[in-house]
Amino acid sequence: MKKKISVACFTLAVATTVIFFTKVVISLTYLPLPGAKEPVVFYSNHLNHSLRRLVLKSLQTAKDSIDLHTYALTDEAVLSKLLEKSPSLQSLHILSDDKTMVKTLKPLQETLHWEGMKSSGLMHEKILTIDNSLIFLGTANMTYESLCMHDNLVIGFYNPPLARYLQEYTEARRHNPKRKNRFPATFTLDEQALQLWMLPYQGEAPLENLVDLCNKAHHSLSLAIFTLTHPRLIEAMIQAHQRGIQVKVFLDHTSAHGASSAAVKALTQARVPLYFSEGLQLLHHKMLFVDDKVFVLGSANWTKSAFKKNHDFYLVLSPLKASQSKTLRRVFHHIEHRASLQKMS
Repeated sequence: MKKKISVACFTLAVATTVIFFTKVVISLTYLPLPGAKEPVVFYSNHLNHSLRRLVLKSLQTAKDSIDLHTYALTDEAVLSKLLEKSPSLQSLHILSDDKTMVKTLKPLQETLHWEGMKSSGLMHEKILTIDNSLIFLGTANMTYESLCMHDNLVIGFYNPPLARYLQEYTEARRHNPKRKNRFPATFTLDEQALQLWMLPYQGEAPLENLVDLCNKAHHSLSLAIFTLTHPRLIEAMIQAHQRGIQVKVFLDHTSAHGASSAAVKALTQARVPLYFSEGLQLLHHKMLFVDDKVFVLGSANWTKSAFKKNHDFYLVLSPLKASQSKTLRRVFHHIEHRASLQKMS
C-alpha cells in the first residue's frame, strides 16, 4: 500500500513538473505580436517572455521600414538581424546615444543608417517602430543584458497614427536637435486612451501630470523604478501614503544604495513600504500602476535629468482592461516575490 502511495506521489510530482515546464516553454516560445484584433500586448521577463526573441521576431516581420531608438545597441543577434533585413527595406534608421557607441561597431553605421546622438543629456528612448504600424515602447535597451537578464517590460501597439506621430517627431528633432515638445500626443486604441509624453518638454506639464496621477489615486499606487531622485515625485508618493493610499515602492538594489539613497531615506522615514530588488539582475523598470486602472510606463527614470535634459518618454494607458490589470498584478507580484521589504525608521 505504501509503495503504491509513493509511486502515485512520484507520478504526481513528475506530472506537476512537466506541466510547469511546459507552461514556461509555451510562454517563452509563443509571443503573439499586436494586430488589429489585439492592438495592445504586454511583454516582460516576469511573464516568462523572452524580450530578445520578441525583438528578433518583430524585426523579421519588417517588409518596408524599421525605426529603432535605443540608449545602447550591442546585442549580436539583433545586429545580425538588422544587417540581414537592411537590403530589403525601403527605410532603416537607428538612433542611439553616442556615448554608448562601441568602436568595433562603428563600421556598421553607414550600412545600418545608424546615428549616434550627441546632446547635453542622454538619448535614452527605447522605441522600435516597424512598417509604420507596429510599435514597441518600454524599458529594455538593445543589449544582451537588458533583453535577457535584467527586469524589463515592453508594450507592443498596433496603431498606424502612433507610428506616424513618432516618425514626424523624429523628423522634427532631426531638423532641430534642441527642440522641446509642447504637447502630449493622445491616441485611441480599442476604447483605451494612450497619452504619450515625449521629453525633453517645454515646461513642467509632464512632471505635473505624474504628480497629479499620484494625488488622484483612490486606493493603490505601485511603483517599480530603477532610479528615483526627483523630490516632487518622492513627495507625491509620501503624501499618497499619508492619506491612506496603499503605496508600494520597488527600487533596484544597486540604485537604492547609490543614486536613490536620498529617496530611500525619505521614504523609510515616512514609513512608506519600500522594497529592494534581489539578485544579480537590475530592476530596470520605470512604471507606475494606479488603482488597477491606470498604467504608466516609459524610458524615463524619475529624476530631474529625465524631465529636463534627456531624450526620454513615458506613456499613460487607461482605463485598463480586466485582463491587463490581471497581467500587471502578476508582474508586480513577481517583483515583490523577488524583493526584500525594508525596515521602517
